[in-house]
Amino acid sequence: MRRTAVLALLILIASVTSARAQPADSKQQGDLAAMEAETKFKSGDYAGAVEKFKLAYQLDADPGYLFNVAQAYRLAKDCASSADYYRQFLEKVPSPPNLDQVKGWLADQEACVRALASSAAAEADAKLTSGRYVDAVEQFKVAYQLDPNPDYLFKIAEAYRLAHDCSNAAESYRRFLTKAPNPPNVDQIERRIVEQDECAKLPGSSASSGSKRPTDPKGPRDPVDRGAGKRRLAMIATGAGVVALGVAGFFTWDARYLAKQRDNLLRSCDTATPCTPEQWTGYKDRYNDRGDRAATIAITGYAIGGVAIAGGVALFLMARSGHEQPVAITPTSGGAMVLGGFAF
Repeated sequence: MRRTAVLALLILIASVTSARAQPADSKQQGDLAAMEAETKFKSGDYAGAVEKFKLAYQLDADPGYLFNVAQAYRLAKDCASSADYYRQFLEKVPSPPNLDQVKGWLADQEACVRALASSAAAEADAKLTSGRYVDAVEQFKVAYQLDPNPDYLFKIAEAYRLAHDCSNAAESYRRFLTKAPNPPNVDQIERRIVEQDECAKLPGSSASSGSKRPTDPKGPRDPVDRGAGKRRLAMIATGAGVVALGVAGFFTWDARYLAKQRDNLLRSCDTATPCTPEQWTGYKDRYNDRGDRAATIAITGYAIGGVAIAGGVALFLMARSGHEQPVAITPTSGGAMVLGGFAF
């Protein structure tokens, strides 16, 4: 009932605020389209109502139809389109009878748009930090279409740069400076523009074939991972170190066992029952010599294992440093924010 009343009110506004006389047949066709739109609106067919109200406005440029389009978009949960048509309506009719209500709806729809843009930007940031630069570009573009925040243009430029699309990166940096002439990192951005312009002039760059990069007939390929070999060696070295420590642990236990057996033998020999020469020979061969060998092997195993594990860690860190890490610096009102990601 409330929706019908609001709709009827604005249809009345449309008839009163029309500034130019329309031909009778065009006016009648507009009225018919508006009637069809009202029927669809009442039945919940908001997409159909939008199309008919737009047709009515084309036939009879009455600003009330712009409001009705905004209402239909709002109820269809299309907040970006709804906000756009509320603004168009207020440009044509700055002081309608329900101005406060219209402004309230407009504020709600603009908040909805900002939330959608923030969500799209968060997805784009995740793709940027994971190295999916082309996908990040498209997602940042969605965010910018919803909410023309210049920061999204900067992030688009950063994603293009990391994707080695020099021409588009330079163009996007320039667009950002057009929208935000004095960001806190303006010197860095101007250097980036120069770098990307020089890159675009190189043979085989994206500029040589337009804004699009050449398509690989074999399909997309994964980037070369220059640290893969070092990581494999790191895993092998670490595994060998663990094995060496395991061997050392076994011989440590064996040396302690043999020492315990030797002590038991010595306690069995006293002045009353001295050990025989055969027992002393067995003591020397079985316990002393074997125990010394076990202790030596254990010490060697610990040394080898420690060195191997340390070398594996060093190789792994070297492999990580061989990657270009995705980093984006986003200008903010108080300075700049750094976004970065690390691949393992």
